Amino acid sequence: ALPISAFTHSVLGASVETGLLLGVIKAGRALPPAFSDFLVRMKVLPSATIRGLTAAEWLSYFVVVFGSSALSGVVSSSVRAASQQVLMPTKVAGETAWYAGLDRPSWEPPGIVFPIMWLLVSKPTQLLAITKLAASVGDAEFPWVPQLAVYCGHLALGDAWNSIFFGQQQIATGAIVISIFYATLLTASYLFYQSDQTAGLLMIPTCLWVTVASALNWSIYFRNKK
Repeated sequence: ALPISAFTHSVLGASVETGLLLGVIKAGRALPPAFSDFLVRMKVLPSATIRGLTAAEWLSYFVVVFGSSALSGVVSSSVRAASQQVLMPTKVAGETAWYAGLDRPSWEPPGIVFPIMWLLVSKPTQLLAITKLAASVGDAEFPWVPQLAVYCGHLALGDAWNSIFFGQQQIATGAIVISIFYATLLTASYLFYQSDQTAGLLMIPTCLWVTVASALNWSIYFRNKK
């Protein structure tokens, strides 16, 4: 049976986290120019304006793209059990043998591939995509536009999946959540492409990688179903 409580908690948490991520984006644009100048003086960024966005905006997008998992801990009021899964997908907090003991397909990527794909390919291309899109969004509707809202929703659902699959070890619920996460990612990528083709194309590496992750979760579910 589907653990409704875990699923409901993940959906509610993802909704709140989505709002929080949009708030970070809004704050980045609302900060005064003096803050961007401060970032330049501290050598955080090389210029107060980069590709049509202020240094403060670039920092806010960096926090959203690379730090959503940390922000999700604020939502849950505790450190998520799976906060390190992006870097160490085969290590599970509290029960290190759980994932290693699952029946997994032979085509599962080696563990070293996960940090390479997320940190060196997926996340940087997402940052380039969202900043390119944001540079074309006017202040009047910013950041409450479908593209950014759906993108932030996909990040929040990804954090929820990490918590459910690795933290709570709920394979079936994880398969459902990662499917919603995948669909949201594809929707965000399509909306990006409709607004800016380059931004949409930059989302392709993430779409391909999450395709593999989704297939892996479902394969593990069917192989370990009791």
